[in-house]
Amino acid sequence: MQGDTRPSNGLRFDLVAIFILSTTFLIALILWLDNAQGVTSNGIFKAMTIKRWMADWSNTHLDPSNYLYYPFMAVLCRLLDLIDVFPGDPRRQLTIINATSAALCLCIVYLLARRLTGSRAIAWAAAAFHLASAFFLNLGVINEDIMPSYTLMFASMALAAVWFVEPTMRRVALVSFVFTLGWMFEWRLMFPTLPAMLVALALSPGRPLERLGRILLFLAVMVGMAEVAILLWGPQNSNPGRVTELLWTGKGVAEGWAGFSAVKIGLLWAGMTQYLAGGANVGDPSGLPTAGQS
Repeated sequence: MQGDTRPSNGLRFDLVAIFILSTTFLIALILWLDNAQGVTSNGIFKAMTIKRWMADWSNTHLDPSNYLYYPFMAVLCRLLDLIDVFPGDPRRQLTIINATSAALCLCIVYLLARRLTGSRAIAWAAAAFHLASAFFLNLGVINEDIMPSYTLMFASMALAAVWFVEPTMRRVALVSFVFTLGWMFEWRLMFPTLPAMLVALALSPGRPLERLGRILLFLAVMVGMAEVAILLWGPQNSNPGRVTELLWTGKGVAEGWAGFSAVKIGLLWAGMTQYLAGGANVGDPSGLPTAGQS
């Protein structure tokens, strides 16, 4: 089992193969479907904002709930312009960025499964299963904004799953760093993940003060990164001027996307089932098939 996890036993080859094969498959599907919107038109509005960022980034407002998403996507879309990939059309360029992000996520799935099981076959099966999941596949071929954030958040969770068994201060800080990048792309991803991270650290090995120190370090890195980002951008153009404006934006808390409320219980089953089959974007109870029958 240990020999199977060595880099010399096909690990690098598998990662390159997964990335190239999945990227090729997703882009081919994008070109065949020729429908950047898919099941949601949200990406159209995102693309319009990205276009403003590309035209004049110095005078464009930073969205507290997607603080890093728009500037990063504007840079990536500009790079796609340079290599003549859907030039001048962020609406379609976002699908290519999402496909690439999805491919990177599948590599992370492979690494996590192989690390936990020691089996090359199981790791390949896990990556294939993840690709075939309806919601993931849907988000990998449309211009919805979540896939880059999803990949970053998934990476932080994979690192936590492996490292928090034997946590060190460096490991805790690195997980918090990647986690914070994820929610600074999409603020609402903080809610389903932060409690689990803190509980994992609270249950980690060591004395109570050691575990408390890890929790405080995780939170300090998270808040510190947000504060540094605010200081680097500055408050011009009505940008957020205080770190609390990033830590709590209030976006979507009355729906299924963020916060803690009873509505999340009703949406839990729908979220799990739609991830595997259907891939619909259910954000409030009215979207549930049983809502009108209760």
